[in-house]
Amino acid sequence: MADTIGITGWVKNTIIGDVELRVTGSNEQLDHFINWCQQGSARAVVTDVIVFDEPETEFEGFRVIK
Repeated sequence: MADTIGITGWVKNTIIGDVELRVTGSNEQLDHFINWCQQGSARAVVTDVIVFDEPETEFEGFRVIK
């Protein structure tokens, strides 16, 4: 979804089962992505989405950290 929306950054699963993301994009792109995250993919079980404002970081593309 990040590629479709055009945001950049990264995503990873944490040891405790959460999903952590660090992304950059326009306000409109980020709003769209946050709304999507609140639903998640077809197999996702989303219980909460917590958003923090951080200093903007430039990323080259979007990647999954394993």
